[in-house]
Amino acid sequence: EKGLLKVEPRNPIRKGMSLELLTLEDTITFTVENVFTDKYKPIDVIHGGLHYCYIPYAQNPGEFALLREKLI
Repeated sequence: EKGLLKVEPRNPIRKGMSLELLTLEDTITFTVENVFTDKYKPIDVIHGGLHYCYIPYAQNPGEFALLREKLI
């Protein structure tokens, strides 16, 4: 409803990073424009661990979607 993906990062995620969203139907590449804490405060980078962050994304990817860094 807010246009945000709730992410549990296992590795660092930073603004400007190119990610791939893997869904059951498709693989979508996008650039991280912003990263927000669990309290919706903007940050530049979040490190992997036992916490959540939010990344702007317009569509609901559905269950079992995964994010991975887009490598060349």
